[in-house]
Amino acid sequence: MRRAASLDQHRPGARRDTVTVFGYDVFNQDLLAIPLEPGRCRMLNTIGPDTYGIAVNDPSMASALKASDYLVLDGVYFALGSILTRGETIRPNQGPFVFDHFMARLNKAGGRAFFLGAAPATIEKILAKTSTLYPNIKCAGLSPPFKPEFDEADNDAMVEAVNAFAPDILFIGMSAPKQEKWAHRNRDRLNA
Repeated sequence: MRRAASLDQHRPGARRDTVTVFGYDVFNQDLLAIPLEPGRCRMLNTIGPDTYGIAVNDPSMASALKASDYLVLDGVYFALGSILTRGETIRPNQGPFVFDHFMARLNKAGGRAFFLGAAPATIEKILAKTSTLYPNIKCAGLSPPFKPEFDEADNDAMVEAVNAFAPDILFIGMSAPKQEKWAHRNRDRLNA
């Protein structure tokens, strides 16, 4: 069986803490290596079968994933791809683990988290649960309008709400590919 070179080569210019799989540089270190410090907004996305599948046919989704400062493995698909094409394993960092990890770190330091996305009732439940589990984190959230695409006024309102709260971490939950694309388009405007 012939190996596809484009699938298993470490991409030139890729960071040393990543493994390149199917053209994506997947973070392959402990999440503690990701800094939580003020400054430029850094974007972390997860990649799994669903997001990869969307990106195959959606160039703007592919661009959003590739522009991530940290793209972490969510599911076994990319781990299997890396084993088969490179003989390398990738550290699993599934979405719930990523959330728990960063919330625990933020709770220890005493910080601020903002939740953008989901229905108003879901945001209320998230805020109630996080205040119990992570008492040292001040949390806020916003349920954006439910529609296929946001207009400029919607985007401005969301960015303003996030920036007014000035969170240490912003969690975006609008479903893929909407959340990845929104974060990619607005990251330079966000104070998070």
